[in-house]
Amino acid sequence: MLPRAWKIEHKNPENVITCLLESRGIKHPKAFFNPPHPSTFSLKKVGISEQAIGQFKKRIRIALKKKEVVVIYGDYDVDGVCSTALMWQTLSRLGLIVYPFVPDRFDEGYGMSAKGIDKIKEKHKTVSLIITVDNGIVANTAISYAKEHGIDVVVTDHHEKAGKNNADIVIHTTKMCGTAVAWYVSNALLPKSDREYIDEALDLVGIATIADQMKLVGINRSLAMHGINAVRRSKRIGLRMLSESSAIVLSQVGAYEIGFVLGPRMNAAGRLAHALEVVRLLCTNQKGRALEIAHMLSELNTKRQSVTTEVIDLARTQVVESQKISIIQGNFHEGVIGLAAGRLVEETGRPSIVFAVGEAHAKGSARSIPGFHITEALRQFEPLLLSVGGHEMAAGLSVSVSQLPEFIKAFSAYVEKTIEIADLHAKELPIDCELPFQLITPELVTALSQMEPFGSGNPKPVFMTAKVEVLAVKPLGKAAAHVKVLLDQDGDRFEGLIFRIEQFESKPKVGSVLDVVYSIDQNTWNGTTKTELLIKDFKTHE
Repeated sequence: MLPRAWKIEHKNPENVITCLLESRGIKHPKAFFNPPHPSTFSLKKVGISEQAIGQFKKRIRIALKKKEVVVIYGDYDVDGVCSTALMWQTLSRLGLIVYPFVPDRFDEGYGMSAKGIDKIKEKHKTVSLIITVDNGIVANTAISYAKEHGIDVVVTDHHEKAGKNNADIVIHTTKMCGTAVAWYVSNALLPKSDREYIDEALDLVGIATIADQMKLVGINRSLAMHGINAVRRSKRIGLRMLSESSAIVLSQVGAYEIGFVLGPRMNAAGRLAHALEVVRLLCTNQKGRALEIAHMLSELNTKRQSVTTEVIDLARTQVVESQKISIIQGNFHEGVIGLAAGRLVEETGRPSIVFAVGEAHAKGSARSIPGFHITEALRQFEPLLLSVGGHEMAAGLSVSVSQLPEFIKAFSAYVEKTIEIADLHAKELPIDCELPFQLITPELVTALSQMEPFGSGNPKPVFMTAKVEVLAVKPLGKAAAHVKVLLDQDGDRFEGLIFRIEQFESKPKVGSVLDVVYSIDQNTWNGTTKTELLIKDFKTHE
């Protein structure tokens, strides 16, 4: 880990929660702590065109009347499979002849494509309507191809636009994830008698909102919080089996379990195999089938972790410290390059692109830093690219191998001119406030829990306590990769966990005095709950 300066927002706060709300720019605490149900937001509020919804309703009625074959064209990440499952189940409830389709990452690639349409036509010869979920907003070439073959196209998506879309109907907003868009569409399509189903379907919205790293404020906080509650009471056999195979309790799931346990397993299929299995998991009513898929996803995730580690280790060797962006290329497994790019951003504090280079094409995954819109930047170089799409903080792109050197040179030069050194946050660790141990009370811990779910836009609070004494040190994990410490400040004692101790320049020693940066966690084991500190950084007093 690079040495990082500590940026403390508040020192000696009178009220910790007030400081946390201020640092997050939360001006309406009541709505923050008690977010309204997503169904109370109008289509206009969430950025969806009522006119487009009206057109879609008419098109669905035609499809029902003519008994058309309809295909849901999804994506292979968590948001993609959740939106596919949700839209599939909704249209099935309406009585449509509808089938799900998720492209193969290694064959059809991301988003709607001619290859994907050909595969659909091969399997469903009379298909006349394709509805995209979580993709399609920049797929004009593929949409034209579908129309040439007599297929109407409805796009539902949340990614950034790039000019006018040529689909028959476009339902689009950037205010939420693709599954949330599908949920609002479903809410508009179904009768009030299906209210229970709509509420239950928020489980998929909660999972996708967190896994797709939407900013958990405003509308998305409502979607995440009510979505998590729906996950906890979910009747989906697939989610229950996946939680069992992951050794977590579904009724106690939170943002952490979704983001770091369930989400990675659901993503693993699309990275290393085929994501349609996850759609089946989410929709099946057969316990045995669900358990089979859940075990497969856990095994794929273990393999994914191994492959990711290999790619990250290789990618690190190409990082140039003096450059403002890391652009890495190699014979990498393309299913994990996004994870590698994300890790490089964490470690270097600068935008990163990792390319998996094939014989003719290189597929890239980009991750960015706050203030640098990576997708907008990449679109300025579209003449050098085969495709590009994404969000402010993440993008996918492809380029011909022959054009790759020119693109890297041109884009690197652009970033060098565009990003100021002050924008690079590699050496800065944001800390909400300084906090003496005596203020870590059960009341504070309860108040912090009411700020959940934590994630993008509402990060878990980070504190700093100065001059704490190390009373004990205990190595943990395989090869002592982690460390547990017992810390004391004027008689107030807490256990702290330091993960991946090798990333720090020094190790804590018994008797040493530290300044520690940490988040507060509740750990329950054998029926006993205790407060512990998850240590992010520390400095030793000489």
